[in-house]
Amino acid sequence: MLAQMRWLLLLPVPPLLLLPLACPAVNCPAMFVPRTTSSRYRRAILKYLPTLVIGILAGYIAGTRNLTLQEISQIKYELSQPDAPACDHASEQEILDQYHPHGQKPVKAALVALVRNTDLLGMRQTIRQIEDRFNSRFNYPYIFLNDVPFTEEFKAGVRILTSANVSFGELDSESWGMPEWIDRERFEVVKRTARYPHGGSDSYRKMCRFQSGFIHKHPLLADLEFYWRIEPDVEFFCDQEYDPFVYMKENGLKYGWVIGMTEFMDTVATLWNTTMGFIAEHPGMVSPANLKRWLLDDAGNYNGCHFWTNFEIVDLSFYRSPEYEAYFQHLDRAGGFFYERWGDAPVHSIAAALFLNASQTHWFEDIGYFHPAVAKCPSGSNIRSKCVCDPQRSFVEKSYCIVRYKESKQMVLDPEATEPVHTGPVYMAVPVVG
Repeated sequence: MLAQMRWLLLLPVPPLLLLPLACPAVNCPAMFVPRTTSSRYRRAILKYLPTLVIGILAGYIAGTRNLTLQEISQIKYELSQPDAPACDHASEQEILDQYHPHGQKPVKAALVALVRNTDLLGMRQTIRQIEDRFNSRFNYPYIFLNDVPFTEEFKAGVRILTSANVSFGELDSESWGMPEWIDRERFEVVKRTARYPHGGSDSYRKMCRFQSGFIHKHPLLADLEFYWRIEPDVEFFCDQEYDPFVYMKENGLKYGWVIGMTEFMDTVATLWNTTMGFIAEHPGMVSPANLKRWLLDDAGNYNGCHFWTNFEIVDLSFYRSPEYEAYFQHLDRAGGFFYERWGDAPVHSIAAALFLNASQTHWFEDIGYFHPAVAKCPSGSNIRSKCVCDPQRSFVEKSYCIVRYKESKQMVLDPEATEPVHTGPVYMAVPVVG
């Protein structure tokens, strides 16, 4: 048995708990039972003492090492096996490899959120959902970013819900601010006259600019290959039984999404023309197998379709690419984040559609997801049967942008496909209070 328990040598476990493990399982407990005890009670104690020791030991280890329930179950299984020769010494890496079959995670990734201290309750709901549905099995770290220091209440409130590593970061003035080239007077006029969601908000515009051009540059994300963006108050309807990071990496995918909508066009009145100006200067940056067709209506005009970025899983090499960085700098200089209200969703979506191959974008049809006001049930009756998701609440599969995405992608991958016929309602983005 001790050969299976080499990792115990590195843990500060009380010696008393280890002594029963050093001798044969049948005779071992007897040494802890006084001879004066009646035979009936002595047999009962001998019968249940190993189980008691196992429970105490597993609980103690969990408290000191933050093991997951899956690891605790594995430890209990190991403890219940027949005796084996005495253990030899092992390195800590060998111990980690034993209880994490793949050793180090195959993908350097994290769950990342830009939140406020007042979002604690909603963020706790999201973490609880993600842990139950996915991360308790995969243990990816969390990174929380804020434009002000996080309170101790917020830090404690999220840490208590996960055994994964949790980091907290603050934004600098460059990434969370208004560039010096923005005309303040013009901006104030825009805020007073805007009649679209968040039209009068400074912070919402700063958030969109940060998510568009700076989040991937934050030092806490420097070593990541992928990130999964999360937000407060969301729901996941299904158990996530596979690792989407690994899936994307193994399949060469750069951008993964769940919900597609059309934008409030007043917020992006000049975004497409500004984009076309950039493309005219850098035609070589556009992928030959792009998804530009998805962004245009049948008349060739920008249709406002975009991936909802409150859920996105991204290979960060895309955001770090020369093409994306040059595109963001062009948009930032144009001032549309402030003079209009360009969102990070249309910016990310246009960039993905133009600079990536169509085959590098992926719609996670099998993920059930809810963001306030919009729900998406997974496609397919077999998948839905494993989820808690009301199909009557889910309407995005038939939306104009998702239908057009699937048809446009198919036409890129199969040039012989017929011209798509567009059906289904046009769903506008739903404003989120903030």
